Amino acid sequence: MRGDRGFTLIELMITIAVLAVLLVAVAPAMTDMILNNRMSAFSSDLMADLAAARSEALKRSQRVVICKNAGTDSTCGTGAWQAGWLLYLDADSDTVLDTGETILRVRQALPGGYTINSAGIADTLVVRPVGLATPTGTFRICDQRAGNFGRLITVSAAGRASVAPATCP
Repeated sequence: MRGDRGFTLIELMITIAVLAVLLVAVAPAMTDMILNNRMSAFSSDLMADLAAARSEALKRSQRVVICKNAGTDSTCGTGAWQAGWLLYLDADSDTVLDTGETILRVRQALPGGYTINSAGIADTLVVRPVGLATPTGTFRICDQRAGNFGRLITVSAAGRASVAPATCP
């Protein structure tokens, strides 16, 4: 009869081998989950800002403009949507961010490797006081490092936005 209790070296090695196999099997799924969560966060930010623009336009009976961020926190530009965007009240309805107009939100640039391509929406999106949006179109958010992870956000003429998974080139 043996008085020692514990694991033998063979038992320990088998346990470690089983754990290694499980980790190898789980790692790709975990990576996909992390990439999916990041993409969901970025698309949720844009969806929230589109909803906020519509809500503010209806609430204040004023035009709300979403424009590309020109690299500062207070100017619109013609760069890329992934550089960030602004929401502001367009008091004089000229679709230009003038001194004295209220900036509602500022979104900073997305991390490197993420892109936002728009179709139909060039530099600005205007939401009218009745909630209608012009122009209509789509935003495609892609992670260039992760293959085909992406989201497609569609903005309708009624000012409502919807999101769906998308493949990226």
